[in-house]
Amino acid sequence: MNNYKQKWEIANTVYKTKNYGQFIRLDDNRDLLSRRLSRLIESFTAKYIMSPIICNEKLEIIDGQGRYEAAKELDLPVYFIIVPGLTIEDCRLLNRYNSTWSALDYCKSFAMTIPAYALLLKTSAETSLPVTRVASLAGRAVNGGHKSMEILYTGKLQFTPEDAETVKRRCKMADELRTALLFSERLNDQFYGSIKVMDSFAGYNHERMLKNCKQLRTTFVQTSSLSTQLKEFERIYNYRSKNPLYFSDYMRNRGQNVRSYETQPSEYRDKNVSTLKQNGRATA
Repeated sequence: MNNYKQKWEIANTVYKTKNYGQFIRLDDNRDLLSRRLSRLIESFTAKYIMSPIICNEKLEIIDGQGRYEAAKELDLPVYFIIVPGLTIEDCRLLNRYNSTWSALDYCKSFAMTIPAYALLLKTSAETSLPVTRVASLAGRAVNGGHKSMEILYTGKLQFTPEDAETVKRRCKMADELRTALLFSERLNDQFYGSIKVMDSFAGYNHERMLKNCKQLRTTFVQTSSLSTQLKEFERIYNYRSKNPLYFSDYMRNRGQNVRSYETQPSEYRDKNVSTLKQNGRATA
């Protein structure tokens, strides 16, 4: 250690202060989004790791305004270094090449020591799906907000061989539906989310769905919300059926870990499917 230490040079000094008012925010800097600030506050609350902000000689913040605001909010000391002569142009240059870890980056890091992450990566490669979608299809992530994949980022993800098989089966279902619908657009999260719901839905008959998809392919619409996408598949599945299923009941039970969807009363339920006998869209 001492041999290395002799070769080191002091490039700068890290200062520490709680005098927040001395720092100046550059007007031309990007806006600090409340969502990003919330994430930083959450991170600093869990563990505050020294990550100095960069200022010029006027104490204008060149890099780290988010860290500064989070530390100020939590009454934590601000660590900073001073580099004279820096301007807003240097701020833009720093951020042009700055990036945060992606979900894939986290998975690759954890995969070195945690088998569940290695299997998740392997399944992602085999299905050509992003790791986040693979985790979601396995039922290992909760939808909604910036915490949707929190478990993925903490090293606590559980992903088993059974999960991998479930994901592959649901991918196969998605491919079969795409083919039956002659749908060439990119499948979105709501499409895959509907697959997950239908696969878990008691009484679901995939062959029946494929048959109806072929008949109603010209009326199919991929939507931007899970609720409406479930209704869309519900409409197709129940075409001329005496034993309809109501996939949209899932929206009532979402987050409650309830699997008997078909036995629950639903505000979405509409037993009048007569409009489906024409080659048009149902209004339900």
